[in-house]
Amino acid sequence: MMKRERPHLVTEAAVSPVEEHKRRQHRYLLTMIVRMVLLVVAVLVARANVPLGIVVGVLSAVLPGFAVVMANDGPPKSSKYYRRVVPTGAGERALPAPDGGAMGPRVITADAVIIDENGATLRAKE
Repeated sequence: MMKRERPHLVTEAAVSPVEEHKRRQHRYLLTMIVRMVLLVVAVLVARANVPLGIVVGVLSAVLPGFAVVMANDGPPKSSKYYRRVVPTGAGERALPAPDGGAMGPRVITADAVIIDENGATLRAKE
């Protein structure tokens, strides 16, 4: 089975709130599992070495506070999960200009148009 390739992120749009909430729940769950493992390790270590067991126990007691702060934190500022599409060249055009050369600034002019509340189009007075 081939490894699924990560999608290209071609927009600056934020991750959906549902997906972000799911990620934060996952992060909180993993942190609490680590806490439970540390608590069991603290009990087992305390039988052989009491000071080390106390240190591991204190670490497992402090971990829920960090888990809550991490779970309530907003979305990350950058993500390694997605690969960003980076333009290859600065100012490089994907398509050549119609005349084959560099295009100057385009100016689009239009007459002023007024649309009333009924949707009728009226020309502006000059």
